[in-house]
Amino acid sequence: MKQSRIAALFALMALASLGACTAPAGEDEISSSEGALRALDTDESAFLGLLNAYRAQNGLAPLTATPLLNQVAYDHSLDMGQKAYFDHNDLNGVNPFDRMKNAGYRGGAMAENIAAGNSSAQGTFDQWKYSAGHNANMLGTAYRAIGIGRAAVPGSPYTYYWTTDFGDVVDGSQLPGGGTTGGGTTGGGTTGGGTTAVAQLYTDYGYRGRTQSLAVGRYTLSRLSGVGNDSVSSLRVPSTLKVTLYQNDNFGGTSVVFTGNSFYVGSAFNDQASSVVVEAR
Repeated sequence: MKQSRIAALFALMALASLGACTAPAGEDEISSSEGALRALDTDESAFLGLLNAYRAQNGLAPLTATPLLNQVAYDHSLDMGQKAYFDHNDLNGVNPFDRMKNAGYRGGAMAENIAAGNSSAQGTFDQWKYSAGHNANMLGTAYRAIGIGRAAVPGSPYTYYWTTDFGDVVDGSQLPGGGTTGGGTTGGGTTGGGTTAVAQLYTDYGYRGRTQSLAVGRYTLSRLSGVGNDSVSSLRVPSTLKVTLYQNDNFGGTSVVFTGNSFYVGSAFNDQASSVVVEAR
């Protein structure tokens, strides 16, 4: 509890210095973030539902979570946890607006909230709601898109790190196999963002370590930011999906199929997978 309170205070101070910043649109050359697209997990989807309900209460349009911005937000949360810092700028001095643009996002008005210490969507939402700077970003009238990233990093100063990146343009990014992570309204009420079924890969046994959410699609692990080549040790697979791990990076070589959670992938595949296919069942 003490750690969460400290993290909340730190988060409030950090956002106060950033404010509700707007980055000017430019014509800079931007690198694309192909292969780095992320669906919302259960906690992130819950946060989107809370946020869009809050915006509706204040007469505002809902935000759409896009796979591109989700990945940008998650990468920053993970980086803060793994490198033990808490700031909008990363340790290389890259600010939120440049991170979004470098990933391929083209928007004018952009902002970012960060928080640490709370594992739940509700706890983090409350942290931001009761801070003027954070709250202004959540209720920003210019924003139409959001990226939400929650990273759990055991052994780090705060364990749980959250980042939300806001933008005024809903980019066209889609998850492999099509589709975004939703948002929007139906029949005048918020949808809560919906929940896209995703498999969760972990670098340590027992669902620990770095993690990556994968929707239906084919992935080369060396191109992913959450887990890398030869690093998967456990995974969670919902009942609607099937996951195949391959030892080669071209979806070849020895393979193993998972249709449910695996606390440990087994000695034959521990830290041996180079590519993965996620399919609907």
